[in-house]
Amino acid sequence: WSLDLGDVIVGNVAVQEGRAYALTGRGTLVIVPLTRPADARRVPVGIIARAGPTPAAQGVFLGGVRGEIVLVDSMGVHKWDARILAPVTEAVLVDGRTLVAVSARGDVVMFR
Repeated sequence: WSLDLGDVIVGNVAVQEGRAYALTGRGTLVIVPLTRPADARRVPVGIIARAGPTPAAQGVFLGGVRGEIVLVDSMGVHKWDARILAPVTEAVLVDGRTLVAVSARGDVVMFR
């Protein structure tokens, strides 16, 4: 299958538990069920991004060009946020309860 999202996809596309996750440059998180791509959900998250999404048990982590790290649920509700030096251009890494975020300026930040 293929799916035209009508916008530029930034960073990586992530796949977890039967869903693909993509983030557009205009800040729309797209959640695509792998077996039913026509049922894709578009969720405006309100950040400008260059890094792809990171799905996790708690929701989806996103990094923005203003240095924001945001956790949103599947409806786009912000559950948690933090800031590092801008911009975040790589996907946030998640290992259990540990997050690692990298800024394009060379900072590596770990959250627990």
